[in-house]
Amino acid sequence: MLSRLTRAVTAHPERAAYIALAAATTVTGALERHRAHAVVKTPLVPMLQVGLVRRARASRPAGLATLLTATTGAAVGDWFTLEASGGDERGRRRLRAGASAFGVQQAGYIALLLRAGHRPTRRTVVPVVATLAGLALLESRSGDGGVAAPDPVLTGYGVLLGSMAALAMGAPDSTRAGTQAGGAAFLASDATIIVREHLLRGPRAQAAAEAFVLASYTISQALLVDGLEGRIERE
Repeated sequence: MLSRLTRAVTAHPERAAYIALAAATTVTGALERHRAHAVVKTPLVPMLQVGLVRRARASRPAGLATLLTATTGAAVGDWFTLEASGGDERGRRRLRAGASAFGVQQAGYIALLLRAGHRPTRRTVVPVVATLAGLALLESRSGDGGVAAPDPVLTGYGVLLGSMAALAMGAPDSTRAGTQAGGAAFLASDATIIVREHLLRGPRAQAAAEAFVLASYTISQALLVDGLEGRIERE
């Protein structure tokens, strides 16, 4: 077992590094160790890109360029959202900037999923729409009990997120379970952010939600990138 693990780490050192960074990102985020969290989360998605570049010869150039552009959007989004907590104007600006960067990621993933034959189905669209509708309802609640106007940037990101998730879960065959799980996990991660912000109180509940957000996010990125990389390989 140990020798097999050693061979796997030697063959794919960036994957071992990603797993370590993902675990550290989840723990430091849940414990609110902000400086350490920034240190370990910033290189998270770039570590996936290292693997893509290492295996570049096996991929079609156009598909690889799209996947690298999409993951760069994710890396930039991670950086912006590191300091997007809080309700002040600076936090909101960083949140919008992060959502815009993640929108680039979602658009790239959507393009690759469509090219790979993924299509939305009733089985995938209905739960996604229901989830987004519920989140929109939560987001519309203002602090004084009224109704807040929707943020156009965050709404646009939500549409892209839902489209990506519905496509990822709408795999054309059963060999793409990882991609399906990745799309579902990404949606669950972002949904939990809004649920935590509006419904959860108390430090333990907040910490548990943050751990789930980060764990599901890091898992989803790895599953989606691995699945999409497999669909851009040269024939």
